Amino acid sequence: MGTSLLFMLASAVYRLNEKPYITGSAAILWGWLRAALTAKPRYQNKEFRQFLRKYQMRALLHGKQKAVEMTHKEKGIHV
Repeated sequence: MGTSLLFMLASAVYRLNEKPYITGSAAILWGWLRAALTAKPRYQNKEFRQFLRKYQMRALLHGKQKAVEMTHKEKGIHV
């Protein structure tokens, strides 16, 4: 879809706390790596992929709630 490797690694590490502990994280990483290595097509909309990566980086740096707030503010969305 367009998720960055950094976000995928962070997601896999976070999921180490959830069952199935190691296999769940390994499966997430394997799916991402397999798609990348076999050059599977990504989501075609480049603007969406840029938006997704920007949101994901914000979520890593500031937390998901703050990332949503920042995105809404940037887009002029009032909730």
